[in-house]
Amino acid sequence: MELIIVVVIVGIIAGFAIPGYQKAQERSRLKDAMLKLTTIYGAEKIYNAQKGYYWPFNALRHYIEEINSNLGINIVENGMTYYCQGNSLKSVFVCAAENASPWWRVWVRSDRPLDNNNPFCQGSCP
Repeated sequence: MELIIVVVIVGIIAGFAIPGYQKAQERSRLKDAMLKLTTIYGAEKIYNAQKGYYWPFNALRHYIEEINSNLGINIVENGMTYYCQGNSLKSVFVCAAENASPWWRVWVRSDRPLDNNNPFCQGSCP
């Protein structure tokens, strides 16, 4: 009987602790994505200062391997998908980090200054 009571108490404690832990993990992933996108933003600004335009300069999506090699950085995906797109005028880039479950995406844009609205989150943001 005592063992059953202990198991029930542990189950109740776990029932409260697990959702809080999962939310903390999601908030951590969001902050990590924002930090990495801020790094990409800085690397893009340096690239623009050196070459006179932003990379990439087409509408195609370029993923983490190309981002790292072209911008000279070392972003690790950490369970998320990172990609960048640019416009054909080479004047604007948009980079994003996307989480699969629950779905949310964080964006950073070159035509806005870094502040509370850039990078910005879309979807079920933690």
